[in-house]
Formats: sequence, structure tokens, C-alpha cells
Amino acid sequence: MTPVHPGDRSSAAMLRKQEAIEQSMCFGRSIRWPVLQVVGVEISVAMSLPLGLFAAIAFGVSAHLTDTTASANWQSHAHWMAWLIGFWLMGLLIQTTIAVFHQRSAGVHRGGCIVSIGGVWAAPTQRPHGISVAGVLMIWSLCMLALGLGSLTLIGVSLITIDAPLKGDAIVWLDDPWAAAAWLWCLQGVWNLLPLPQSLGRVGWALVFALFGGGPTHDPRICLRSMRAWIIAMALLTLVGGNLLLSTSGVTSQAGGMAWPAVTGVVGLSLWLFTSAGSPDLTAIYESIVRRAEYTEVGERNVIGRFRGRFGPLATWRRFRARREDAAKHQRLRETMQREHREADDASRVDEILQRLHQDGVASLSRDERELLQRVSEALKNERQDIERDVDSQE
Repeated sequence: MTPVHPGDRSSAAMLRKQEAIEQSMCFGRSIRWPVLQVVGVEISVAMSLPLGLFAAIAFGVSAHLTDTTASANWQSHAHWMAWLIGFWLMGLLIQTTIAVFHQRSAGVHRGGCIVSIGGVWAAPTQRPHGISVAGVLMIWSLCMLALGLGSLTLIGVSLITIDAPLKGDAIVWLDDPWAAAAWLWCLQGVWNLLPLPQSLGRVGWALVFALFGGGPTHDPRICLRSMRAWIIAMALLTLVGGNLLLSTSGVTSQAGGMAWPAVTGVVGLSLWLFTSAGSPDLTAIYESIVRRAEYTEVGERNVIGRFRGRFGPLATWRRFRARREDAAKHQRLRETMQREHREADDASRVDEILQRLHQDGVASLSRDERELLQRVSEALKNERQDIERDVDSQE
């Protein structure tokens, strides 16, 4: 693709088309619709969001129809379903707000985020005026932090407002609405943590491997292979860890047919992760990183190495050390300026003190004035000795 300068208004449509193609390659094959634009950031909705909401409503209706004991109390089912869907959408709103306002504060000219069923999605573009690599990592971290703190807050509210004592393990403690909402936000956090397709976790982990992977030559192809191996490992970990968690929590031992849906969900999630390891969206993400580096610095051969040099741990340590050296340099400069100001003040007072000393004698001087004369005398003596040493060294 031919680079287009962001300030060229005549090529704005072409630039937007190129960015849409790049984002489509990184996001994967999916239909999405632009919904609105907030402070210059375009928000799109992926097809998985309305499909997921429709599936949740259909599941709730089917659960109500099959529940013969509460067939007459359909309002409680509707309120419960609205409560869960509302908190799920609130979690998506929190993530969208973080993505939008972080791009706004970072000065992104044309930002964008896609809202899917599990969270928001964003990836670094090939253009330097778009969202950066550090911006995506910051959004990823802030989303998981916000969901984690929100889940802990909801659990705290549940413990405060609950009337009956807690029965069973925490993972099956879903009768309380606040606890159920907390687990929903935990699921969104897991969505962001796992490298699932069309998730922020997939982009975040890809950028992490660009920072720490690549071998000694920082080869992007090695980063891509490492990322695919990590996805397979996460799929196996999800399969084993998820079933172990279900077994120890008591979900699989409950009556009412709750075991098979939970186990099927864990197995399906693991298979989805495993089959997505060869998806072309990973290649598109790394190409965006490489082409962004080439766009900003033409002729750079080792773009992943330069990328790591900016955002890696060694670069962070170098920046910290440079800031510490700058702070020490500024401190020495301040001390030098303060000393010079004191010497200037002392010099302005010396003439007056010497005049009174000549007229009235030593008894007319105060203790501070005598100390000032002593200090000035020592400074002059040290300066004269320094001059003599310089002269001797030159000879």
C-alpha cells in the first residue's frame, strides 16, 4: 500500500479505506457495523454482540419454558435475565470508555475500537497517526484492571447485602445477583486474558511476544511461531485447568444437568483456541507492527529489535536510568546556583562589614558577620590554591 500523508485531505477517503482493510485483516473475517463516533474515535459493533445477546435471550426463554415449578412467575425470570444482560453490557461499556478516552488523551487522529460479545478490540495500525503499540497495551491493561476491581467491588457488595449464610463454593454461588454480576465481569476479564480470536487479549499477547520474543535476531517470524505455540499451550491449559476448576468447585456434581453444559463450554473454548493458532489475523497483526516501524523510519532493517528497543524492559531501564541521571544533574545545577547566589549575597555584604571593621574594630561585628568573613576568607584561599595548582600543572 502506498503511504498517504494524514494531512492530505484529498486522500482522506483512500486513507480510511486502507485503514479499514488493515483493521479487517487484523480483526479476522467478521461483519461489523459503525455505530457512532465519540471524540474522534469510531465505535463499531461486531456481529458476535447481537448474536450473543440473541442467544442469551433465547437461552433464558427456553430455561423459563422448561422450568415447570416457576412457569407462572415469568416476571422474576425476566428481571433476572435483564439484570445479567445489563451488567454484561455495563462491562462492555466500561471497556469501550477506557478505549475511547485513552485514544483521545493520546492524541490519536482517527482512532477506533470494535465492541464484540466479550470485550473491545483494537490493534496498532500501519500509520503513525493511528493508535500505537503502547496505546494498545495500555488499553489492554486498564480493561483487565477495571474488570478485576469491579468484580471485587461487586463481591464486596454481595457479602454486605446477603441475608442468608453462604452455602457451597464461591464459583457456584450464583443465586445472589451481585455475585452473579461479579462472575460475569470475571468472564469478560478471562476473555481479555486469553488469546481468543477478535479479542484484545490476542492482540496484547502478540505485542508481548514482539517485545520478548524473536530470538537474538529479533525475527518477526520467530515471534509469530512463538505466539502460535503460546496459543496452543493456552488451549491445553484452558482444557485441563477449566475442567479441574469445575471438578473442585462442585459444578459438575450438582443436580439439574449443570455439569455437561459447563464441561462442553470449556472443551469448546479450548478447541476454539487450538484451531485459531493458524489464523491469518496473527500474521496481519505482526505485519502492522513491522510496516508501522518502516513507515516511521524507512530503511530500518531490524524493526522488531527497534520496537523492543523502545518498549522492552531494557529500554525501560535505560529510560529510568536516564531520568535518574537527569534528576541528579538538575540537583547539582540547583545546588550550584544556590551556592552562587549565597556567594553573591556574601560578597555584597563583605564591603559593608569591612568598612565597619576598619572604623569600629572587631568588637562592632556580630557573630554571623565574623563567620561570614571567615567563610569568604576560606573561599578566597581555596580559589587561590586552585589557581596555583593549575599554574604548576601547566608548567
